[in-house]
Amino acid sequence: MTQSPFIIGRPLRAHEPLFGREEQLQFIDQSIRKFSCVNIVGERRMGKTSLINRLMAREYPNTVLAFVDLQGIQTEGAFYRKSQIELLAKLSSLDRNLTKLKRQLADQTESTLEIFERTLRSLKERGIRTVLVLDEFEQTLSDHTSFRFPIFFDQLSAMITAEDISMIISSRKILSVYFNDPKRSKSLTSTFPRYFPPTQLKNLDEMEAIELLCQTSDYPLTASEARIAFEWSKGHPCLVQCAGDAWYEGKCEDKPLKEIKEQYLNLQSNACFTREKSNRPDFSWRKKLKEFLIALFWQFPKRIGQVVQRLGLKLDEMAAWVMGMILIIALISLMIGVINHTELGLWFRQIMGLW
Repeated sequence: MTQSPFIIGRPLRAHEPLFGREEQLQFIDQSIRKFSCVNIVGERRMGKTSLINRLMAREYPNTVLAFVDLQGIQTEGAFYRKSQIELLAKLSSLDRNLTKLKRQLADQTESTLEIFERTLRSLKERGIRTVLVLDEFEQTLSDHTSFRFPIFFDQLSAMITAEDISMIISSRKILSVYFNDPKRSKSLTSTFPRYFPPTQLKNLDEMEAIELLCQTSDYPLTASEARIAFEWSKGHPCLVQCAGDAWYEGKCEDKPLKEIKEQYLNLQSNACFTREKSNRPDFSWRKKLKEFLIALFWQFPKRIGQVVQRLGLKLDEMAAWVMGMILIIALISLMIGVINHTELGLWFRQIMGLW
């Protein structure tokens, strides 16, 4: 008896079937051949690492692909060391300097930007193109790591501009979203995202999902069973695998549909950390409501008060907010007829006199 063809709880390996990603593979393949960068974008469990595993199994003329999982890498020095170790491990032959460097890196915990750039230039002089494939990019922007923003990324941009390196980066959001975040120090100052056209990983469509679900096995799904599984999963790759495995086990043990559905729900909650992983209430509306109220009752009045500052008043943040609230109340009073234009003008001049 064959095992279930469905893969649960881990990325697909290079030799395992990958469904519905031909367009993305072709786009990345062409970019590598042109020595251009790519941003692979997708939510958790959407198949980014599976796509990378398939990509790493391919070979390109005079090109070395070095894979770096950024999970657990805390510093720029550790990043440079890990990148060089993975790069040198992929080379079939090393000259004396690179052999010496490989031994040194084995005894160190970090490397430097200078050594990393020197390594890239050495390979470039030998006609070897370096493509760095980075997974878990969000780690470089985490508060728990010490990557300097945007200095670290600008240094990488310089290497890309000099054609010393190309990069494939996987992330949950398009890179520009991270770099345009106004909460981040010195946002909008880095050109790094401009090098990375995104290719988005979305849910499988019905045809792609049914092709995955109807894989050959001892207990293949029928077309109607595959459509039910697709409805459960909505095409999310991880959930499709869970649905397929639940059906495989159910058919193997002759379980009723109710038990197959229960098995699917158990698998999805344990293996797929997606937005649909549980039936817990979604309290995201509370955050949105809080943001709305802050904007309405704090930020909006404060901005109105700051406009008044242009008339010559010197207001601190709280005074600007008070002034803004007073003006809002006055305008509302005018609109509903409590006061007229003359009274509003008089009231405004009196308020200005207080400051």
